[in-house]
Amino acid sequence: MKAKTGRGLRKMMIWLNRIAAVTIAVGFVFMLASSVIMVEDGSHTMSYHKTPIERRQTAFEDTELFTRILTDELADITRMCVIRNQMETDGVYNGKKIVDISSFANREEVIADDTVVTAQYYLDDLIKWGNYGFDFETIGNRSELYDRYLTIEGKELEEYATTNEEYKTLVTNLQIASSELFQNYTEYTKYLKEYGEGKTNLIFCYEFVEDGESAYYSNIGTNFKAMTADDITSMFAKYKKFIAYNPDKMQLSTNTELNAQNIRDILNKYEYSFQDDSRVWIGIDDTYSNQDIFSKVAALYNQEDPYFLIWGIVSGIALIVFLVTFVFMTKIERVVVFEGKKAVRIEKSNKLFIEVYILLCLAAGFSFLVVLREFCNILPGNVMPGNVLSGNGVEVYYIAGALGAAVFVYHTIFSSLYLCGIRKLRIKNVFQHSIIVWAFKKIKQGALETYDNGHLVSRTWLPYLLFLCLNLVLVLWDIKGIVIAFLFDMAVGAFLYIETKDRQNIVEGIERIKSGDFAHKVSTQHLHGDNLILANSVNSIGSSIHQAVETSMKDEKMKADLITNVSHDIKTPLTSIINYVDLIKRENIEDERIRSYVQVLDAKSQRLKQLTDDLVEASKISSGNISLQFERINFVEFLNQVFGEFAEKFESKGLKLVKDMPAAPVFIKVDSRHIFRVIENLYNNIYKYALEGTRVYLNMGTFEDEVSKKTKVYLAIKNISAQPLNVSAEELTERFVQGDESRGSEGSGLGLSIAKNLTKSLEGDFELQLDGDLFKVILTFDVCE
Repeated sequence: MKAKTGRGLRKMMIWLNRIAAVTIAVGFVFMLASSVIMVEDGSHTMSYHKTPIERRQTAFEDTELFTRILTDELADITRMCVIRNQMETDGVYNGKKIVDISSFANREEVIADDTVVTAQYYLDDLIKWGNYGFDFETIGNRSELYDRYLTIEGKELEEYATTNEEYKTLVTNLQIASSELFQNYTEYTKYLKEYGEGKTNLIFCYEFVEDGESAYYSNIGTNFKAMTADDITSMFAKYKKFIAYNPDKMQLSTNTELNAQNIRDILNKYEYSFQDDSRVWIGIDDTYSNQDIFSKVAALYNQEDPYFLIWGIVSGIALIVFLVTFVFMTKIERVVVFEGKKAVRIEKSNKLFIEVYILLCLAAGFSFLVVLREFCNILPGNVMPGNVLSGNGVEVYYIAGALGAAVFVYHTIFSSLYLCGIRKLRIKNVFQHSIIVWAFKKIKQGALETYDNGHLVSRTWLPYLLFLCLNLVLVLWDIKGIVIAFLFDMAVGAFLYIETKDRQNIVEGIERIKSGDFAHKVSTQHLHGDNLILANSVNSIGSSIHQAVETSMKDEKMKADLITNVSHDIKTPLTSIINYVDLIKRENIEDERIRSYVQVLDAKSQRLKQLTDDLVEASKISSGNISLQFERINFVEFLNQVFGEFAEKFESKGLKLVKDMPAAPVFIKVDSRHIFRVIENLYNNIYKYALEGTRVYLNMGTFEDEVSKKTKVYLAIKNISAQPLNVSAEELTERFVQGDESRGSEGSGLGLSIAKNLTKSLEGDFELQLDGDLFKVILTFDVCE
């Protein structure tokens, strides 16, 4: 039997709606892809959305993309000029330049002159020494460095030391200076090729002042020594975008979006090179006559893309079709009449529990949002080949096809669920098939059956009714009956008192077991009935808990011993692996593929070593097997020193530290090595999981504890998580728990647990707070006067 009129129209509306949804998805992909610029410059990858309207109204030099590229280039050029200052004399590489190894190795620190033991070498000798490596030989009981090169005075290094400690210090400074100078020389040759004259559209001039003498480093052939600072500033001000900056006075003249603090953040790591009256001038040649990242991105930014408008019109038409067909599809589903087998299938679908229907809708919606999010994450990095500088992007057509197919599948699911809901509303049986209604009926039925057939009713209400009847009969009797009723009631009261007292003893036993006295036993003497059964049950529960606690403690000890023993067994072969990998790294391996293999081995072995150390430390902390040496430290100075070790890592992810700490010292009494581990774990946690390009807040203050009347100092560290925090604060500080449940990071899940337990061992408080994606840790210690 055929369906009545409306069935064919219904199917046509569904398919038109489905095709319109797919068209909207494909159009969205092409519109987004045609408005995305991907910039890949070495290790930096940036994406930028540009619409045709923005391209017409805003010049490339006024965009955020330009500012981001300029910031990265400024950092590279600053490093290049600092290295040139180390390598060159009068703008030419000088291999005979004299280098004081102690001054160079400790250039970022302030050391009293009377405590410095040093020696001087020629620059060429140190660079070659850093390339060849360092050999040691044993003479007597002391290991001495093989002097591959002599100092400028023709002496060996040991001739400058009067004690063994001074010799070790000189060797360390020599190794640091040689290694860093060799690395700087490698960067020096690379930078000269990238930023030399005629190589880039970024024009620069850096002035370094040392001992009253100025040295200029630039990529244009101008005699800056014959010019004043104002003349140079006027020269660079002729460029469309320029920067003139005095680091000493933080004076800035620019028409870019960079401010003095932005530039200071870049120059701050080379503060030792920017002495008084040093200056920086930057200009951008907007003719873009040289091939570099500025010219390439400017060409992409100004490139006309007619497909954006075309796909915008197509998507707009598809959206109108989608809305119109959706309205008609809903209306037709409410009035169309089906017969035959189709009607049977519809009847079966209407018997679907409403809770199951809602869960199916939520599951489908959630999975669609997950799929859509993945496509949004993939798309910016895989745009059309014409918009990718590196040329290795996946063509957008594959992504558009995949998203269209996903939308087609999900539209089929959603349309079926949506029309099923319309049919349920149509026949008014939304709550007729409900699990909650079914459960309520079952509970009601069970309550009635219990009331009708329960033995508890017969043991409580029947005696009570008999008691009332007996009292009524005795009271209606004469005075003798009243006396008998009184005595009878007193006997019942005594019986209830004894029962209640016995129950009170059982309750006290439960409280003692609750407090941890699992060996306590409730006396069953003189007990009877329900009280006897309850006392035996409580004793049984206490014994079970006691046995379970002992078993748990034994298992925990065995687990801690197992972790410690296995970790120690792993560390022996792991140390050999790390040492042999280090030996391989020192070999002059020419095969790039083998070098990459060695790098992977080195990274993974170091991570395994860190994980092993974390396991051992977590095991020691949990078992209390750690040694603490409390000492008085300046907490403010300590935090500044620790952050110095993480500044470069934070900068690599665009994390900016905002500090609010007292200017005066704040002293606490802790173990310096373990408090360092606490702060290190927190900073590593921020580096791994914080959202890139956000701020990290470091706040410190003091307060008086109302309970202990002691002055305490608190340290609050706040950052924004890159991934949703799907666990509670308590779970996040447990061992082997990570906020990123996909475990896509390099973390072990032990960092916060170790930090929390170490803080408690140091007599401090560790508090973790989560508010959405806001991650906040608060450490509290007693102030040491």
